[in-house]
Amino acid sequence: MESQKIKILAIDDVSDNLFSLKALINDVFPDVDIITAQSGTKGLELAEADNPDIILLDVVMPGMDGYEVCRKLKENENLADIPVVFLTALKGDSESRIRALEAGAEAFLAKPIDETELTAQIKAMIKIRNANLKSRDEKAWLEMLVNTRTKALENELAERKKAELAYKQSEALMKSIFRASPVGVGLVSNRVIIEANDFLCKITGYSRAELVGQNSRKLYPDDATYEYVGKEKYKQIGKFGIGTVETQFKTKDGEIIDILISSAPINHVDLSVGVTFTVLDITEKKKSEREILKASENWNTTFHAMNSGILLLDANQHIVQSNIAFQQFVEKTDDELKGKHCFHFVHGTDCPIDGCPFVRMKQSHKRETMELQMKDRDFEIIVDPILNENGQITGAVHILNDITQRKLDEKIQQILFEIARTSVSNNTLEDLMVVVRQELNKVMDTTNFFVALYQPETDTLKNVIFQDEKDNFQEWKAEDSFSGQVVKYGKTLLLNRQEAKKYADANNLALVGTPSECWLGAPLTVGRQVIGTIVIQSYTPGVIYTQNNARLLEMIANELSLVIERNQMIDDLLKAKEKAEESDKLKSAFLANMSHEIRTPMNGILGFTSLLSESDLTGEEKDKYIDIIQKSGQRMLNTVNDLIDISKIETGQMPLIYTETNLREQMQNLYAFFIAEAKNKGLSMVFRDNILPEMAVIETDVAKLDSIMTNLIKNAIKYTDRGSVEVGGVVKNQWFEFYVRDTGIGIPQHRQKAIFNRFEQADVSDKRAYQGSGLGLTIARAYAEMLGGTMDLESEPNIGSVFNVRIPVRNRTNKQKLPEAPSNKSVEFDSQKIKILIAEDDPIGLEYMKTILSEINCEITSASNGKEVVALFEKNQDVDIILMDIRMPVMDGYQATQLIREINRNVYIIAQTAFALAGDREKALEAGCSEYLTKPVNRQKLIQLIKNYSYNES
Repeated sequence: MESQKIKILAIDDVSDNLFSLKALINDVFPDVDIITAQSGTKGLELAEADNPDIILLDVVMPGMDGYEVCRKLKENENLADIPVVFLTALKGDSESRIRALEAGAEAFLAKPIDETELTAQIKAMIKIRNANLKSRDEKAWLEMLVNTRTKALENELAERKKAELAYKQSEALMKSIFRASPVGVGLVSNRVIIEANDFLCKITGYSRAELVGQNSRKLYPDDATYEYVGKEKYKQIGKFGIGTVETQFKTKDGEIIDILISSAPINHVDLSVGVTFTVLDITEKKKSEREILKASENWNTTFHAMNSGILLLDANQHIVQSNIAFQQFVEKTDDELKGKHCFHFVHGTDCPIDGCPFVRMKQSHKRETMELQMKDRDFEIIVDPILNENGQITGAVHILNDITQRKLDEKIQQILFEIARTSVSNNTLEDLMVVVRQELNKVMDTTNFFVALYQPETDTLKNVIFQDEKDNFQEWKAEDSFSGQVVKYGKTLLLNRQEAKKYADANNLALVGTPSECWLGAPLTVGRQVIGTIVIQSYTPGVIYTQNNARLLEMIANELSLVIERNQMIDDLLKAKEKAEESDKLKSAFLANMSHEIRTPMNGILGFTSLLSESDLTGEEKDKYIDIIQKSGQRMLNTVNDLIDISKIETGQMPLIYTETNLREQMQNLYAFFIAEAKNKGLSMVFRDNILPEMAVIETDVAKLDSIMTNLIKNAIKYTDRGSVEVGGVVKNQWFEFYVRDTGIGIPQHRQKAIFNRFEQADVSDKRAYQGSGLGLTIARAYAEMLGGTMDLESEPNIGSVFNVRIPVRNRTNKQKLPEAPSNKSVEFDSQKIKILIAEDDPIGLEYMKTILSEINCEITSASNGKEVVALFEKNQDVDIILMDIRMPVMDGYQATQLIREINRNVYIIAQTAFALAGDREKALEAGCSEYLTKPVNRQKLIQLIKNYSYNES
C-alpha cells in the first residue's frame, strides 16, 4: 500500500470546504490523489469507479446526508473495507458520533480541521485500509482455497463416479462385445481355456462347455502346430506386448481351417492371470490369396508366354516391365529395359517418332495403333491406356505384334482375288497363267515358272505356260521329272540342289533339263484326281524357297484347280447343252423309229392273220402268209431284245459267261448265214480267214462275240446298196482282231462318234427306210468293251466304212461245261398219259401252250403264280413235267423252282421266259430247272424236249 499512491475521496456539498481540505491534505501528503464530490450520490459513483483508500465524508448534506452515504458504502461488498472519516462542525455532539459509528464510520474530524489531527487520522486510516485489504486478501485466499479444495474433492468424487460408471459400462460393453463379437474371443491361463464366446464355438464346432477347462491343444491339428503357436505368441508378447500368428485349427468335425490368432496378456507382469485371444477364420481369405497368387502366377506365365512383345509403361513412357518375347526381340534383359524410354528400343530414336501411338493415346485416352517394319518384318504396335478411378492416365500397355504373316496373307488374298477376277474375265487358260505368274511374283521369285497338265494317255506333261531362263519344253515324260512325281503322289515337293540329286537317285529318275538350285512344285487337283502341276525354280545360288512358299503355292494351285474345274464344268455344261439339243432331235427320231419298228411288223402280223381267216386261200398262200407273220414277229422280238439288252448294259446287270468257241467255225457260220441276204441285194460277200487252226479255239462270252459280229455284218449289208461286204479276222499277240468292210453310204466325220450312241444312226434326219432300233452299234461296242476290247471306225461318205474290233484272247481252261440237253432223238410217246403242270400268268400264253400240247397224250393243270405252282405240286407230286414261267406275280419262277426242288429233286422243270437275256439260261439251271426255252416258245423245240423226257424215262 505504501508503495502505491494513496487515493482519498472527499465528499462535501460546500466547494470551499473541499478546496480547503484538499489544500490541507496536499501540504501534508503531497503525493495523495484527492478526488472530490459535492453530493452523496456523486460520491457513491466515484467510490465505485475509483475505489479510493480513504473517504472523507461531510455529515450534513442536502439530498442524502453523510450517514446514508456511509451505510450504502458499507453495504457494498466491494466498498465496505474502505475507511470512512466523518467531517462535522459539531465537535462534542455524541449523538452524531453514535450515529456515525452505527452507519459504519471508522473516525471523526471536527471542523475546522486540525492539520495534526488530520494527519494522524489519515495515517490511522491508511493502516486500517491496509489491514482491511490484507484481511480481504486473506479471506479471498481462504475462500479460494476452500473453494479449490472443495472443487477438487467434488471433481475427484465426480471422476470416481464417472470411472465407476465407465468401468461398469466398459464391463458391460466388453461382455456385450465378447458375446456379439464377429470373431472368436477367448481367455486362457497357462494355455487352458477359461472362457470362449459364441463365435469361437461356431468357428470350432465345439460348445462352450466342451471348450472351457480344456487345454487349447484340443483346437490344434497336431502337436507341432500347438508348440509353434505357443512359442511364437509368447515371444511376440514379450517383445511387443501382443502376439499375432497365422496358423490352423482343427474343428470338431475334423476340418482344418486357416485362422489368424491374436493374443494379449491381462497383466504383462504376471501372465498366469490370463491371456485374452481373438480368432479370425481366414480360410476363405487364404483360399482367395492362393487363388490370387495362382492368378498372379498364371498372369505372369501368360504375360511371358505371349508371342507378342509386351511392355508395361508409366505415364512418361518409361518401361516398367517387359515380357520375354520383347526382351528376345531387342536382345535385352528386363533390368536393362526398366526405366528406359520404349521408343529407344522400338524405333531406335531418342524421342517419340511422328505418329507415335503413345503420344496419340495420351491425347485421345483410348487405344491407338500403328504399323511399321523392323528387321525385314511387319509389326503392329497397340497402345492401351491404364486409367485410375479419376480417368487419369497412369500408364499404358504397349503390345508389339508380328503381323508379317498377316500382311503376307493379305497379299495372298489380293493375289487370289486377282486370279479369281482374271479367271472370269480372260478367255484362255494361258492368259490366266500369265496373270498368276505376275501376281505370284509379288511375294516370291517367279522368274522360272511353269504350269503343266498331265496327259494320262501318254503319261506326259504338257505345258500351259513355260517361262524359264535355261530350258524350253512343250511336253515331257512324267516318269522322268520331279513334276511327274508331284502328279504321281499328289503331294507338294520342295528340293534344294543336294536334295534333288538324292531324290532323283532314290527314285531312279532320268532327269531332263538344267538342274536348279531350288525346285518347288504343287499339284493341281480336281476332286481326287491330280490333273497337273504348278512349279517355280531358281538357278541363283543362295535363293531358297521355304515351307511358307510351299503353302502359298499350294493355295495358288488350289485356286487354279478350282478355275480349271470350273472351266471343265462350263465345257461340260456346253457339251451337255449340245447333247441335250441333239438328244431332243434323237428323241424325235427314236420315237419315230420305234414306232416304225413296232407298228410295221405288228401291222403285218395283224393284217396277214386277218387274211388267214379267209376260206378261199390256197395252201401256198397260207404258207406265204404264215412266213410273213413269223418274220414280222421275229423282227418285233429283235427290237424288244435290243431294248432289254441296252437296259441291262446300262444298269450293270449284264454278266459275262465265258465258254469255249472255235473262231473259224463261228465266222464261217456267220458267213453262211448272211451270204444269201447279201446276194439278194446284189452284193458280193468276201470272207478272209487268216486264223491259224491251232489258235482258233478260245474262251470268251460266245453270245456277246456273236452279237458283235452279227450286228456289224447286218449293218454293212443294210447300208450298202451296191458293191461288196468283206469280213475277216486274225489272232495275234493274244488279241482276236475282226473287221467288217463295206462300200456303203459311209458316215460323215462329225457323226462317227454319234452312231455309237443309243438310238442314233448316221443322220437322224435321214428319211430313208432303214429297218432297226438304232441300238445295234451301241450294244456291239458295249459288248466289246465289256470283254476288255475296243471298237473303232474308219469311214468316208459315199465310199464306205471299216469297223475294227479287238478282243483279248483268254487262255483255254478245264472249266466244267454247262449241262447240255439230251440229244434230239426222234421217239414215239409212251402210251401212258403224261401229267404236265403249266405255270403261266398270261391267259393267252396259257392257251398257246395248251394248243401246242394238244397233240400229246397229256393231262394239263395250270397255275397263275409261283406260290400257286408250289401249292399244286405239294398236292400232286406225281406231276411229270412243269413248264415254269420265270416272270410271275406273288412269287417268281426261280423261287418257286427252288421250293419245289426241296420237295422233289427229280421232277422235270422247263423254264420259259419272254426276257431272253444273256445269263438267264445259267440262272435258271442254277435255280434247279432242267431245261430252258425262250418265248415265244418254238413248238418243235418244246415237243422235242418232252419227247426226250419220255425217252429217258422209258
